[in-house]
Amino acid sequence: MWHDSGRGGLCVVTYCTREKSTAEGDMPAVERYLSGRIVEVHKIAEERDLPFFIVSGLFGLLDHNEGIPYYDHFMAAEEQNEVSNKVAARLIQEGFNGVVYYTKGKVPVQYIKVIEDACSMVDIALDVLSLD
Repeated sequence: MWHDSGRGGLCVVTYCTREKSTAEGDMPAVERYLSGRIVEVHKIAEERDLPFFIVSGLFGLLDHNEGIPYYDHFMAAEEQNEVSNKVAARLIQEGFNGVVYYTKGKVPVQYIKVIEDACSMVDIALDVLSLD
């Protein structure tokens, strides 16, 4: 699954983290979220020249460079469908045909469910890989 046909091909995705920079104003998502996993997955995406996105329980699917403010929100189970719809809409907007989703350690179940549901909704291939 590690081939890309340019825009509309594969994207690399991971989930956000509770630990965030509290700096004021908007900052790129990859800098806002303070996680070694996110840094590691970003590096993988860069090495393969693939777009990198982060699933947020508040914003949906964020391009890693997309500016976001500080927030404190953990996606509740009852929010899964809404977030899945946001993620699916963004996958369509970007024209992707495949997602490589990275996890590490204990993953909040609702984040796996969101990416599975979103990819299923728009009939996009999903490959879930663990960094462990």
